[in-house]
Amino acid sequence: MGRDLANYSVDYALKKGASYAESRFEETKSHSLILKNGNLDASSFSTYEGLGMRFLIKKKLGFVSLNQLNKKNVREAIDRALRRAKSFGKYGEEVFLSDDKAHKDKYEVKQKIKLEDVGIDGRIKLLKEANKGLKDSKVNVPSSIVVYGDDDITEHLVNSDGTEITAHVPKVNFYYFLTLVENNKVAQRYESFGGSGGFEVAKKWNMSKLLSDDALAIKKNLTEGVKLKSGKMPIICGSEVTGIMVHESVGHPYEADRIFGRESAQAGESFVTPDMVGHEIGSELVNVVDNPLVPGSYGYYKYDNEGVKGRKKVLIKNGVITEFLHNRETAYHMDLPSNGSSRATDYDKESIVRMSNTYMLKGK
Repeated sequence: MGRDLANYSVDYALKKGASYAESRFEETKSHSLILKNGNLDASSFSTYEGLGMRFLIKKKLGFVSLNQLNKKNVREAIDRALRRAKSFGKYGEEVFLSDDKAHKDKYEVKQKIKLEDVGIDGRIKLLKEANKGLKDSKVNVPSSIVVYGDDDITEHLVNSDGTEITAHVPKVNFYYFLTLVENNKVAQRYESFGGSGGFEVAKKWNMSKLLSDDALAIKKNLTEGVKLKSGKMPIICGSEVTGIMVHESVGHPYEADRIFGRESAQAGESFVTPDMVGHEIGSELVNVVDNPLVPGSYGYYKYDNEGVKGRKKVLIKNGVITEFLHNRETAYHMDLPSNGSSRATDYDKESIVRMSNTYMLKGK
């Protein structure tokens, strides 16, 4: 029914005067478990579905969502949203979208062990094994939080340009937060993992070894670590620090909705300006990309939430800014096609410009 309503909502919005309409139906099944100090603290299971719709009317952009899915509610929701958009009058921002090729496709991330076939006991067992690895390390860990989650997501996107895409992308995530005490010193450690696929993704991480190795490494740091003298010196950044650097100093600032001020009231602006493409921003050794097509990655998608085909974006090449992350609205401002960077976290959120998998390329 949700897929039929997505198609119906686009037709109805056009009938009521919209020049463009887009609708995305999402169905998500989620599991989450929390282990605190080796004990199951909380577990949850949820299933939800809903419809998120965008449209243009008199060059004004509107968005509406609902989870009571029938044609009457769809019509009423669109009617209300259209009235609000029309009431913006001369005060509303005029919105234009870049041209993009329409796509009709259906894709999914295959699961070797389907999430729907793994019971709650299997998920608990995974966390208990991880905690056993921590205990076997014999490190003094007075506080530990270990969390597992998975989301089985199906989306159906249709727009008035002729795009119709169905995607099934299951995702698995895992993180832990440890507090360790050694040598009268305290250290805390947080680490997270994510991937697209079935339950085999979580098993592949070998959580027991991860926690044990981390605890032993931090113990060694607390008992044998020495302070460096202050001064200027070369450093080596591990993958976590490098990941934070490219995420915060390249990924977010290169999201074009921040660059154009669309995000200023919610998530902030950017130090980057529209005329900085071609500007030298760093060492010639620096190459940063954003790529949603990395197989098995947590940020994987074949098409973004506007139906634009995802591709690898080179944000910095040899220290020079080469492109930004765009949706169809920001791409129009720069007379470009969208590069497929529009994403929404849930059906009831507007799709906006966001990163996928952002990382620094290998090099000297």
